[in-house]
Amino acid sequence: MAERRMMAKSVIDTDAFMEMPMSTQCLYFHLLLRADDEGFLKNARLIMRMTGCKDDDMKLLIAKQYVIPFDTGVIVIRHWKIHNYIQKDRFTPTSCSTERKLLDVQKDKSYAPADGCIQDGYTLDTRRIHDVSKVLPQVRLGKDRVRLGQRENSTVTYKESSPLKISEEVKNAFLSFSGSTNLNDMKLLSELEEAHGKDRVLEAMGIAEKRGSRRLSYVKGILQNWARDGYDGEKKPTEWKPDSGHFDPMEGLPDDMRKGWKMV
Repeated sequence: MAERRMMAKSVIDTDAFMEMPMSTQCLYFHLLLRADDEGFLKNARLIMRMTGCKDDDMKLLIAKQYVIPFDTGVIVIRHWKIHNYIQKDRFTPTSCSTERKLLDVQKDKSYAPADGCIQDGYTLDTRRIHDVSKVLPQVRLGKDRVRLGQRENSTVTYKESSPLKISEEVKNAFLSFSGSTNLNDMKLLSELEEAHGKDRVLEAMGIAEKRGSRRLSYVKGILQNWARDGYDGEKKPTEWKPDSGHFDPMEGLPDDMRKGWKMV
């Protein structure tokens, strides 16, 4: 098996890829590095433990269709043949021959389910779950044409969480504000915009930036204070000044006594 792996910018230099959390991107790169010469992996769970990535990272890669999972626990990198071309004298066929037969290569060189196979979305067959695929949503690939909803009671369906409700203006401002694409930050940002409105969130980020704090928790604190104490759009927060409240030891003395003295 070849040791070197390549990455195609046509796949990773896209908004869909760059908007994923850094941990998800990290997991994708490690999967790409360790896949066999046809893009298949049998040890996805081990790689997740090695890199410290979570189940949500794998779920997002599956939802975004960067990887395709099988009931056997094997996964394949969908754009593998776009990323890598391996010369025949260095090429080693995958040992996942059963899974490979279930896929076709499209015109753009990406993998897709072969004719005669079905893709039920994120479906888990509890009779065939094992250690690797215990918590991962699965793309059901098989030669049977059993439709979703006609299986036995042991089949459960994974439902994706509802999309985050963040306006483009707030999202772009937050990326400039913190540079973070962490999924937890995006969830909190969505909640703040829904609770306080776009304009309040943008103004709170502006105040936090002026105060030198680029943390979303600080923005949340500002919005909570406004919600508790009331907000007046005309009234701006009073900023602390270094000379405010300065003690003058000669305060109250007549001018003739002040002559010749200089405060340092």
